[in-house]
Amino acid sequence: MAPDHIPVIDPQTRDRVNKLFHQGLDSKLLRHHSAQAMKMLREAYELTHHHERTPRFADIWPALTAYRLAHLTLRRPDLTYDELMEVDEWLIEACRQRVLGPWPCLYRLAVMHRLKANDLIDGAFAHARERVLQHLDEESAQLQSHIFNALELSAYFLGQPYHSLEGIGEIENRNNPYAEFGPPGQKWMLVGPDPLISKVKYPREFALQELGEQGGNKENDKKVVLFKLPESLRHEWKLTSQAGYEPVPNSHTAKLLAAILLVKSRAEAQDLMGLDNPNTFRSAISRGKKDFERLTGYPLEDTPNGLPKVPSQVVVYGAVDCNALATPR
Repeated sequence: MAPDHIPVIDPQTRDRVNKLFHQGLDSKLLRHHSAQAMKMLREAYELTHHHERTPRFADIWPALTAYRLAHLTLRRPDLTYDELMEVDEWLIEACRQRVLGPWPCLYRLAVMHRLKANDLIDGAFAHARERVLQHLDEESAQLQSHIFNALELSAYFLGQPYHSLEGIGEIENRNNPYAEFGPPGQKWMLVGPDPLISKVKYPREFALQELGEQGGNKENDKKVVLFKLPESLRHEWKLTSQAGYEPVPNSHTAKLLAAILLVKSRAEAQDLMGLDNPNTFRSAISRGKKDFERLTGYPLEDTPNGLPKVPSQVVVYGAVDCNALATPR
């Protein structure tokens, strides 16, 4: 019998990759620990690229692990031709993901230079230029210090030993392996049937892309709801069978869905939604049930603890701005 749900992301493996990023970034920013970081990032790479052993990851994860591995490998000044070719393959994979910004394409120019691939440099430079222009137009990310990046890129071009740079970027990116891909303080997460997926905190563009890919997954005889919960913009949702998103009718409904997927008690949900007045909270639940039934054909179901639950005929995923919730996540 086929399982009810074949996820695009395996929550346990995805959580492991996230932890490896945090540990690997912390180690690589400490002097003389690049070997330890390399081991962690290689494990993350293997986990996201061996789909025969785990469910398929959303495309952002393999690309991100490839970028991290390439970035760290380029710190070695003595790379062989074959090693540089492998790094180039990793960066090509990373370049395909626009949400990673222009840096993978820029770092690839250093690899082209060290490979003496003169016949490929013009095309690679044109691609990098296009990606930089897209990034400037979208203003979707705040990269790590441009001065440090310029110094780092120069070292990669020239094949200089990296030990003199180790530790310089630590203040900005310590304990946040996604800091260079989003504005300062931006922290989003996915919510869904497995609470474990909400442990990963990353930029908005990552969350929206992964939400979109998750929505492309087929559920057996179930309706799939996707919703977006930003801090200040309008809340949106849709069924995956619909072409586009539509506004959520009530301002509290998307927060209620996030609460249902994140916490277990009515009191926790009320705190998470920032509704001090019990009557307001009760009204939000009543309205949320109606909104949900209007979208899906099924109402949110009552439970003994007073906090509704998603009906078994429906699966819900959301991209949530952590700043949109009243209590820290």
